[in-house]
Amino acid sequence: MRVLLTLLFSAWLGACSTLGVLSPLQDGRQAMLAGEPTQSEAAFAKAITAIAADDERALISAGDSARTGAALVSNDNLRRYRVAPYERLFLHSYQALNYLALAQPQAAAVELRRADAWQRTQALAYAEKISEAEREGGELVPSSNADLGALDNAAARVRSSTQHAGALYLSGLFYEAQDALTDAFIDYRAAWQAQPSNAQLASDTSRLAKRLRFDDPTPRNTPTPSPLSLNQDNSAGDIVVYWERGEIPDKVAFQLPLINSRAFTLVSIPYYPNRSTPAARLSLQLDGQSPLAELLVDTHALAARTLREQLPGIMLRASVRAVAKQQLQRQLNEKSPGLGLLGTIYSLLSERPDLRQWSNLPAQVYVSRQRVSAGDHRLSIVGEQPLTVPVRAGKITLVHVVTSPRVSYSRIYPL
Repeated sequence: MRVLLTLLFSAWLGACSTLGVLSPLQDGRQAMLAGEPTQSEAAFAKAITAIAADDERALISAGDSARTGAALVSNDNLRRYRVAPYERLFLHSYQALNYLALAQPQAAAVELRRADAWQRTQALAYAEKISEAEREGGELVPSSNADLGALDNAAARVRSSTQHAGALYLSGLFYEAQDALTDAFIDYRAAWQAQPSNAQLASDTSRLAKRLRFDDPTPRNTPTPSPLSLNQDNSAGDIVVYWERGEIPDKVAFQLPLINSRAFTLVSIPYYPNRSTPAARLSLQLDGQSPLAELLVDTHALAARTLREQLPGIMLRASVRAVAKQQLQRQLNEKSPGLGLLGTIYSLLSERPDLRQWSNLPAQVYVSRQRVSAGDHRLSIVGEQPLTVPVRAGKITLVHVVTSPRVSYSRIYPL
């Protein structure tokens, strides 16, 4: 009876597994895209509080909760959801935009500094946890490297799972608007290092290096953005388009054969299917001209790299669960053939991969920055309603645009 109660309790926990920090993340993003920054700020604040409560625990651990509790006889969906690095950095960026929409620039600055501080101080700790997970799960290997080919290909498109060029660039813009040019240069350079093929990031890094009389870290043959951005008229201002496109792909279940020193095991793991590489540049329409928007964030690649880093822990836990479930079935069989059959059915039904993620994030983020004269300007994206963007002399105007099959959103932030 005790074993049966354990199974029922595990099933109940599984029904609740999507609750927790994911709910306010989803709600905050939905409210933001509905043009409700107050509700979005409240939801994101709840998520930030929940994440802060978890910060003492490991971000990635192969053994965490693998050998104890209901997760031992069920699946990873019963484990507390760990917010991925890219999700955390999107969260702080969006919360900063909420504060700008609510005319609270100091609170926005706090959120951007949080994102900066996390990237600079936690990336090393995160890498150490990945290494620990790989050591603990070292005996478990896929039967073929080709099994994970699509995941590896997507993960290879980014250098690190903890670097988010979008958060860094937004921070750099804010610092530049406040005339904190050294801080802006540091963030632009870090964003360019995270996304080195982005010509706009290289241009902004080079421009501030010259103004600050620093050595220019960008290579001489770096391509330059549209000539519009090279206009140095003191009566001009800047339009920066932060353009989010599409939706991050869903994880799917993938059957992966694993081999260790004692057994051959078939486990079900989360997986990102193969998708085409996003375009490096896309065209906008600004006052009848066609400046390019450069790829800033490849969310699919960040998610794939994060998942690839987590796989040693996922595979270890799956292996431990397989042994635990076998032991459980033997115990049930000893008590009653009927209970043994129940254990067999439960084992088959409960081995589900953890497919949870912040699912309404964009697939990609693009950026375009153009130097234009003060006044109103007409901005268009294919398939969307044109926007009238007011620009002040010597100031930066940020335009946040979201386009996806289900969402069309825009907001203008004078910085």
